[in-house]
Amino acid sequence: MAARPAAKAAPSKPKKVDGRTASPYGYPFWDWVAQEDPDYVIARKPLTDLSVEVKLERRGGGTDLRTVPVSPSEIAPGAQGTFQFELDGKQYARYGVNRLLAKNGSEMKFVKPNQETQTQTKSQ
Repeated sequence: MAARPAAKAAPSKPKKVDGRTASPYGYPFWDWVAQEDPDYVIARKPLTDLSVEVKLERRGGGTDLRTVPVSPSEIAPGAQGTFQFELDGKQYARYGVNRLLAKNGSEMKFVKPNQETQTQTKSQ
């Protein structure tokens, strides 16, 4: 009897997986997660074009609000952004972070870093 040649399997194309609907569970898992816990999904997306509203307290009374952009313009999940602005110590006694704002101006939830309201020393 003659030896039979081994059969060659036809090369298969890998299936295209879009990551959003592919699931070992047999249904669009991430769509379900987004519906059940939207905060979970939102917390894992990068944040873009944020700004901080800073409350400035004038010497002698009164307050002003200033909106300052956060750098970098896109912040990855788990990363931190920074902001900076100039403050005239002769005009203002102190400042503090008032709110975090999204690109469309809506307020976002955030946890303030261990920040005491900054006090400027009086210049002579």
